[in-house]
Amino acid sequence: FLTLIPNKRLSMSVFGTRTLYVYLLHGFIIQAMRHSISDSTFDALSGHIILLVAAALIISCVLSTRITKKFTRPLVELRA
Repeated sequence: FLTLIPNKRLSMSVFGTRTLYVYLLHGFIIQAMRHSISDSTFDALSGHIILLVAAALIISCVLSTRITKKFTRPLVELRA
């Protein structure tokens, strides 16, 4: 496992520091999509793997931005 961790800081390392936000907040986006898009549309889109991967990457990139962290930090990192 440790051989997979790079020794130097890469450009994607910044996004890697915000994975908690992606993990905790992506469910809200998925649930919003489930309630706003019909089941037949989901069935039609389920066969398009490239589109689903692209959507997942976009959601991950948006949720790992500095702006998302700034506005959701009080919800994610509760202060005791």
